[in-house]
Amino acid sequence: MKHFKTLFLKEDSLHQVHHHSGDDSRNFLVDTRTGENIRSFDQANSIACERLSENAGGFGRRSLLKGGALGVLSLSSMMLHESIYPRYAYAAEPVGDGTVLVVVYLRGGADGLSLVTPYNDDHYNANRKTTRKSLSMNGAYKLDGTFMLAPELSGLKKAWIAGDLSIAHSVGIDNNTRSHFSNYIISDRSAPVQYKTGWLARLLDATYNNESQFRAFSHAGRVSGAFYGHDQEILSINAFSDFKVSTSFKDTETISAVASRISRNVGGDLGASVKTTLGAMNQVQEISNAGYKPENGADYPDTALGTGMKDIAQIIKANKGVQVVTVDQGNWDTHRGQADRLNTLAKDLGDSLGAFYQDMGALRMQNVVVMTVSEFGRTTVENQSLGTDHGAGNFSFVLSGKATGRITGGSWGGLKNDDDKDNAIRTDYRSVAAEVMSKGLGVDSARIAQIFPEFTPKPVGLLA
Repeated sequence: MKHFKTLFLKEDSLHQVHHHSGDDSRNFLVDTRTGENIRSFDQANSIACERLSENAGGFGRRSLLKGGALGVLSLSSMMLHESIYPRYAYAAEPVGDGTVLVVVYLRGGADGLSLVTPYNDDHYNANRKTTRKSLSMNGAYKLDGTFMLAPELSGLKKAWIAGDLSIAHSVGIDNNTRSHFSNYIISDRSAPVQYKTGWLARLLDATYNNESQFRAFSHAGRVSGAFYGHDQEILSINAFSDFKVSTSFKDTETISAVASRISRNVGGDLGASVKTTLGAMNQVQEISNAGYKPENGADYPDTALGTGMKDIAQIIKANKGVQVVTVDQGNWDTHRGQADRLNTLAKDLGDSLGAFYQDMGALRMQNVVVMTVSEFGRTTVENQSLGTDHGAGNFSFVLSGKATGRITGGSWGGLKNDDDKDNAIRTDYRSVAAEVMSKGLGVDSARIAQIFPEFTPKPVGLLA
């Protein structure tokens, strides 16, 4: 395909849209600030020039165009490619109040109705046979006149009683597809399709960069898609105990020595990636070797999530500059035989988050916000395989010393609706995330508008 010959800088909000039909006339640019389609070189160059001139003193940090902008513009043959991420023009001084954000992904579509149950809802009670939760269960905890906390989440009772746990009901994403893959992409991007970065990447662009190797990382087997497009290296760490060079070589030519030599002698992305990873490994091993004893009698479960939350607590306390971290809990896709499997997952979730809350203590939790995200909820009706299928609205937990300690999301309308198999979505999850950023992290509304373009958040009431 032919590319538009125009000036392109990462800060210019121009994104190329192209077709694979062979008809180059159908290719065009989109100005992601205005949504306008751009179909000529002259128009694209004019916008690029205008964006350049917005910087005080001409070009600021874009001074690679020394020698005269108009001359370079007229001679430029730099090309736009779809793989280049559109960037955003934030104010000169990014903000943030130092609060750590921990995003817990419940992968597979958690059945929120089995976690926070509308125990007196007639539709729920009539359509859940083996997966129904009730107040008569040992350990069930009544939250209010509508909802109860499942017995398996008893680890979160202390936080609720202290007012440090808020719960939003009927949370979901716009354009819910009921597809794991599609919903991951939609929620991770949280922006129109022409925006190629994840919302956490845009959050990092909008907040103070402390240059720490642990400023942002995924405590999982892969980097969260919400980090995609960020300029700096994002670490993926399965567990601190395993985050080290492993080799069976007996001689001096170990993997560690080879990797160190690469970092010294190889430039570019590979060298930078190796250097970052080795540096992070050394710091993690120093922390791990020092030993860690959770405080306040906290007892983490011996699970992947429990280990993850324990590691996160440890590195926060080590003052390594953590700002944003994600952690995964998988296997929530409970189409068959849901009861036992979900109960195990729910207990792991409640015990892990409860141990983290207890370990951090009241003072530290003033500077931490934990939020849960799942790609969709599950059907209100149990299927013939004694499980539940892909649904719509879900529940989102927010754990923090800044929490309001309430169930939020507007007036509960019940589960009986035009589509009886769904808990209807009443709160867009971006409103939950926006409130976490504004009231939790101290991000102003102008920056939130850039993190969630073309979306106006509504107050949810999760954080004070």
